[in-house]
Amino acid sequence: MIAAIADTHTAIWYIFADVRHQSQQLPQILS
Repeated sequence: MIAAIADTHTAIWYIFADVRHQSQQLPQILS
């Protein structure tokens, strides 16, 4: 149970970091 929660938290963290990284590149793509 705890491991599943940790895996879910890690997955959400990686997704959040990836989205944040892509959003930082958006101005470069649009300009």
